Amino acid sequence: MGRTGEGVRRVTRSGFRPTWSPDAGEIAFVSKSVELDPQNTVGLSSLWIVNVASGQQRQVGHVDAVLSSWSPHGHRIAYTSRGGKGATRLDIWTIDRPGDNPVAVTTDGALNSNPVWSPDGTRLYFVSGRGGPVNLWRVAIDERTGKTRGQAEPVTTPAPFVAHVTISADGSHIAYTSVLRSRNIQKLPLDPASGRSSGDPIWTTSGSRLWSNPDPSPDGQWVVFYSGVQPEGDLYVIKTDGTRLRQLTGAPDTLKRMPRWSANGQWIAFTSIRGQDQHLWKIRPDGSDLQQLSEAADAMFPVWSPDGSRIAVTMGAGLGHPSNNTYIIDSNRLGQTPEIV
Repeated sequence: MGRTGEGVRRVTRSGFRPTWSPDAGEIAFVSKSVELDPQNTVGLSSLWIVNVASGQQRQVGHVDAVLSSWSPHGHRIAYTSRGGKGATRLDIWTIDRPGDNPVAVTTDGALNSNPVWSPDGTRLYFVSGRGGPVNLWRVAIDERTGKTRGQAEPVTTPAPFVAHVTISADGSHIAYTSVLRSRNIQKLPLDPASGRSSGDPIWTTSGSRLWSNPDPSPDGQWVVFYSGVQPEGDLYVIKTDGTRLRQLTGAPDTLKRMPRWSANGQWIAFTSIRGQDQHLWKIRPDGSDLQQLSEAADAMFPVWSPDGSRIAVTMGAGLGHPSNNTYIIDSNRLGQTPEIV
């Protein structure tokens, strides 16, 4: 439509994140919608180009793409990709207009997303959690080839979580959304006979962090959980009365998720994203004796057997993929290839 709202015309019947070609003749878009957490988008998202005049569409390569951005001289399209591995990582890639020669911009295993070109095409800005809080970064780049020219550098903003970045036409200003999110853990008194609550929810944690995926210890004295993607994605335990908060893990450039207590309370199983893969690990509740159990990639949703000798996990092509299967892992053997159920 026109900039004052006149002449509305449908170009496609589906699609998200439209980005104009410099000559205004085409629009690139993606098939999946994301908000703040593209790593949790279920299923692959393809990249498309539509001709504005004719409505003819074509797919650009065979890539998993969200949050795309067309370069200012039309040579390449930048996008966020999970590399076909579901929720295991987020990286920035570019691809040329015909859909050939995809080139990685980031390969560090951090959560990188929302690429935006500088108006002169010499830099690519993007959002990343590599430095702790999710903030703005940029890297010098060759717009024609997609090859980077040096290391990424921070463009730090005062926001605790940056999203939806856009750059002014003259390159002098950057607009972005400052996202303020918090999520805390509560416990609810429950009558086991009736299955109904017997009181009001009680806060176990407080503050501005994103606490996620709690699991109580078998004796009911502790709760384990992780800190989401802000700022580092580590495991924590706390007494159910809200005291004695303690961090269990602290390895850099990893995201620990889905912690689960063993039935005897001696171990906590969890998944950890390191580089391109998500493996199954276990650790003692005091943070000692960290051990990697699986060698195969993309282990998710661990469940202990009642006797603690085995752990069931979901494995396959990523979160929500129809080819996923359940596998069994020996909880006492390190670095193993799981057996399918």
